[in-house]
This record gives sequence, C-alpha cells and structure tokens, in this order.
Amino acid sequence: MRLADLSRAAERAGADLTAAAGILARLTPEAGALPVTVPGRLGELARTLDAQIGAAVAARSREAAMHGARFADAAAVLRLVAAGYAETDAEARRRQEGGG
Repeated sequence: MRLADLSRAAERAGADLTAAAGILARLTPEAGALPVTVPGRLGELARTLDAQIGAAVAARSREAAMHGARFADAAAVLRLVAAGYAETDAEARRRQEGGG
C-alpha cells in the first residue's frame, strides 16, 4: 500500500468517525422507553438509567469526534510525508541524470 493510499484510508476513517460522532450526539432513548415519569423507586431508577445512558452516549460521541480528528491529522501528515518522499525521489533522479 502506498502512502497516498494510506492517507486516503485515514481520511475516510476520520470522516466516518466524525459522522458517527454526529449520529451518536443525536441519539436519545425513544419517548416512553424508560418510565422516567413514574413516581417512586421505579421512576427514580429509570431517571438514573436515562441519565447514565445519555452520559455514556455523549462520551462515546466525544471520543468518536476526537479519534476522527486524529485520523484527519494522520492523513495530513501522511500527505506531507508522501510529498517529501516524492521530492526526494525526484532529486535523486535529477542527480542520476547528471542534472543536479
């Protein structure tokens, strides 16, 4: 696999993770899925569970966004490295041909 291929793969992974982060951020339990309006212990447990689910999903969304950004950064670095190698290869060819 070439560096350009790796860069494109990292860029796609970053975009996919960023998209997943957006989807996760919009996830909420379906209305009525948990009996949060019920009085008493059951309602208390449902509200606690709802809050925990919300916090967990929000954390996973932030993590996906963070990793998406890391993949995007890695793709940018790979593009720079590929350009540097291409420049070095071109210079070596010029020297072999007696032009440098």
